[in-house]
Amino acid sequence: EEIRLKADATCLCGFREFCVDRRARSGKEVRVEVRLTGSVDRCNMRPSVAETWDRRIRRAEELTVGGGPESPLLAFYARLLQSQKAVYESLKNRGPSGSIEDDVLQIAQSGSALLHDVAADGPDQLVAEARTLLQSDDSTKRDLL
Repeated sequence: EEIRLKADATCLCGFREFCVDRRARSGKEVRVEVRLTGSVDRCNMRPSVAETWDRRIRRAEELTVGGGPESPLLAFYARLLQSQKAVYESLKNRGPSGSIEDDVLQIAQSGSALLHDVAADGPDQLVAEARTLLQSDDSTKRDLL
């Protein structure tokens, strides 16, 4: 039996086009043979990093709706993911400068917003650590990075 993967399928092998030739079942084991049908190129079927962030954020937000005892932690996790995504996008859009001093400054500035979010909404131990880091001077932050 030949199984063709749809265009929206996630390609884990790193190739753009492929199809599964045969699926043989023996007991509980499944053997899959893959035949490459396209060029060895960058895979365009993998979700982008932005989509991965968005999916995780959305899932954490969905899980908070239940209102159970885990909801505050999941809500914090969703906010933390949003902050991490913002840091990622800030660094991705800027790219490395070629100067470690400039890059450390950019990372420290991006990370500062994340620390503010943790200090505002995190669990007690993380709040204390975030406040300590926020109150430290710039040279201490650079040394930590």
